[in-house]
Amino acid sequence: MVGWRSPLLALLLAASDAALSAPSCPLPPLATPFSRGTLALDGAVPIELAVATTSAQRQRGLMCSPPLADNRGMLLAYPKPQHLAIWMKNMIFSLDILFLDRSAKVLSVHRHAPPCTEAPCALYRSEGKALYALELRAGQAAALDLHPGRQLKLQLSDPVPR
Repeated sequence: MVGWRSPLLALLLAASDAALSAPSCPLPPLATPFSRGTLALDGAVPIELAVATTSAQRQRGLMCSPPLADNRGMLLAYPKPQHLAIWMKNMIFSLDILFLDRSAKVLSVHRHAPPCTEAPCALYRSEGKALYALELRAGQAAALDLHPGRQLKLQLSDPVPR
């Protein structure tokens, strides 16, 4: 009986590793499209945002998306401030992940978060209760001098459900 378990376990582990390293893209379309928004920064080109306001949109995030341009990003908006954690499952490029409070002040920054290629995926956590997670192309947080304590200006096309 022992002989069959090791090859089967090895096969299952290899299959789970392969599934993690090769995202199952493309994903089916979301029932509700992302809202739009803008991150306005003094002296910089505005960053156009896809805004995820539903649970399904936040779970999808940028999974299977092509790399972001310098002037593009995603804002994950939550119904209330809370301790947040983001992972990089099914990502094909690195991100800067910023956590923002209700007033859009930066609470914490994770720079160059790499795609998750093996389980378990790293979690990138907010320092404090955040209402938003902002995802930008890796390197943009430094290029735009985005750091904890910096106040940002978000302009959202639709109100965030509370």
